[in-house]
Amino acid sequence: CKIWTFYFPKSTTVTKSHDDHNTNDTTSQFTTTSDKTYTNIDINHIQTNNDQVDHYDIVQVQQNTGDIIIVPSGLQHSVYNVVETLSINHNWITADILQDVYHCIVQELYRVDDELLAFAISSYEARETMLRGCVGLNISLYFFMILTRGLDIMQSIIDDACQDVSSKKQFASSSSLSDSIETSINDMIQIKEAIRKVMNDSAVELHERLYATLENVDAAKHSIQIALDYIQFVERIFLQQ
Repeated sequence: CKIWTFYFPKSTTVTKSHDDHNTNDTTSQFTTTSDKTYTNIDINHIQTNNDQVDHYDIVQVQQNTGDIIIVPSGLQHSVYNVVETLSINHNWITADILQDVYHCIVQELYRVDDELLAFAISSYEARETMLRGCVGLNISLYFFMILTRGLDIMQSIIDDACQDVSSKKQFASSSSLSDSIETSINDMIQIKEAIRKVMNDSAVELHERLYATLENVDAAKHSIQIALDYIQFVERIFLQQ
């Protein structure tokens, strides 16, 4: 059993579960406001401070055996184990938070590079290895992760929605565009921006890191060219640039 405490900024719309009537439809909406108080919340066991209480509405949820908690990206929270607990956690990366993920990687990159250079270690392979050990991703892995995902979505859209690129362009501008296809296209556009950012960011030295990771100059150049082709495809077909 766990007690989750979520810190919502004032006037945030929150989804709350209940089972008053129909257990198969347990979602309702309520809005927290600056004058809202939660008298039924005990946060004595949570390490907090007056600033948090003043600037956030606090919502507390009890997680029992078999329950799944999905935490929105960036939402401040704390967890208290009521009893000895074994839990399984998974961190998701979606197109909506790619910029945040990249920012996190780059901030750690600066710290890693400074530390290694202090020991006169300039190897890109060493820098990528240590960066991955610190945050679970490095620049090369991030680049290939988003590029592969973008290509997968592109292939899926083409397979499901059209017979050729020309009809895909017509479909993309259709008013009857389904929500799932529209979401996929939006994801492709956000991935395109993320790829462009990492390629244009001279501070991360993408080319050098790819060379070190792949240990093959031609393979690294080919990967860069695929990324450029992906950007061009998305801009031409979906953005009509």
